[in-house]
Amino acid sequence: MSVALDPRWTPQRSARVGKDLAWSWLTLNRLPLPDELHLDRESAGKFLRKTWLGVHSSKRRRSRIAVAVDDCDFSGRFDTPNGVFIQAPGSFEDHSALGVLCHEVGHHVDYTLNPKAYSRSKVSGFADLIDCEAEISDEEYNIHESFAEAIRLFITNPDLLMRGRPARWELLTRQLGLRPLHVKGWKVVLQKAPKYVHSAVEWWLQDA
Repeated sequence: MSVALDPRWTPQRSARVGKDLAWSWLTLNRLPLPDELHLDRESAGKFLRKTWLGVHSSKRRRSRIAVAVDDCDFSGRFDTPNGVFIQAPGSFEDHSALGVLCHEVGHHVDYTLNPKAYSRSKVSGFADLIDCEAEISDEEYNIHESFAEAIRLFITNPDLLMRGRPARWELLTRQLGLRPLHVKGWKVVLQKAPKYVHSAVEWWLQDA
């Protein structure tokens, strides 16, 4: 099976591929699947706020994920109130349906490992780690988002995480014993992305 992720996929196909990747990765690592998955705002209801692309909840130890698939952007440029970001499925910035879904799976993993969030537990050492290593993306506005982004990239482009944020990679693989779905190079995963995405990734890797 090809590991290349295509920015030209429709939101619906991207979500399907994201689910297949995330569910396969969870199964490989003997982690439970989420109890609920909603891929549209209508089925998610008030659970998914209008301004959010995705959300995770673990109330009453029931893991729920919702993604507004139709609202996820698939171009190489993503406009936000803070500026324009270059992004693509499997890159360090990823606002595709695939990326959003795998990010929410990251929250699922965080609360599966510890009902009060593994990322902020003292035993994890994750707080100290992110103080000493650059962020993966601009989504990291708190420790929970940082952990979710690490899992997201671990699922979608493990080689990029290993090369770009090695401390996160070491924690996930050595401390938690997690395994990647494949060991293909990051350029193989991003081979269908525009050249400017590759240039942005090369720049991002300089922070490693």
